[in-house]
Amino acid sequence: MQEIAPQVYIEDRYPGVVLGLLVMAQGSLLIDSPPCPDSARSWKNALRAFNGRGPNQVLIYLDHHPDRCLGGRHFSNTIVAHEHAAAVFSERPNLFRSQTANRGENWELCPSVQGVRWGQPNVFFSDTISFHWDPDPVTAFYRGGVSPSAIWVIWPSRRVLFVGDTVTSREPPFLAEADLPTWEANLDELATKYADYRIVGSRDGVLRLGQILSFRDWLHQIHEELRKARARRLAPADVARKMTEAHLPRWVHPNLDPARQRLYRQRLLYGFEQAYQNLKGRRGPRKRRRKS
Repeated sequence: MQEIAPQVYIEDRYPGVVLGLLVMAQGSLLIDSPPCPDSARSWKNALRAFNGRGPNQVLIYLDHHPDRCLGGRHFSNTIVAHEHAAAVFSERPNLFRSQTANRGENWELCPSVQGVRWGQPNVFFSDTISFHWDPDPVTAFYRGGVSPSAIWVIWPSRRVLFVGDTVTSREPPFLAEADLPTWEANLDELATKYADYRIVGSRDGVLRLGQILSFRDWLHQIHEELRKARARRLAPADVARKMTEAHLPRWVHPNLDPARQRLYRQRLLYGFEQAYQNLKGRRGPRKRRRKS
């Protein structure tokens, strides 16, 4: 566990997402949970050193992605998420079933998650929610873009901002539910308004400004490629395949574990196809005329 600011810790040694811990005078805020059962138990043991730091403990989900929600039931009776997550979780069975495999999500590398019970959120908000457990409050606020339930968590007095999957540098992003114009605007906001903050990404840990700018440029590029493909009315599967082949080298290097290489390929394939289909105003593929 690394302390990145006074009373602010991150942990990046578990598969899934980078975890956060904010220790306040009247309790602790946990940011996300590890998806693999063994990792969840290990993280819970690590948190025991902070027991007694106040009567409250709340877990915050930065969106509804399984990589951050599967292990949540181990950590708190109070789980906070954006209100869009309420609709998502209402459609999920209580026990996790792995029918959604082959989307390139990190939980797919867990030894066993079949039958794991979801950590269901039970406190929801629309715009902002604040925790006044310290002289300086912590606030979670909505920033849809990468996901319709995406939120950021800020502790202004510590100059720390958790941004979830809004920025990824070491692995491909999740594109399937993205609102690309909003996402690009969020990245502009990070690069200007929060340039002097320690910005924590869920797939990387503390991010440098250069990583944010590089990712912003890449996202703009793939957005333009998707728009041009839409204008040509190309088939979604063909667009996804060609764009995956073109962009996979950015995310895969020769020394990367083969299982993770396959995971990243599948993530891009699924993400590009869904993002293409989700573009506003997209028409279906152009039908060929029959020869007379």
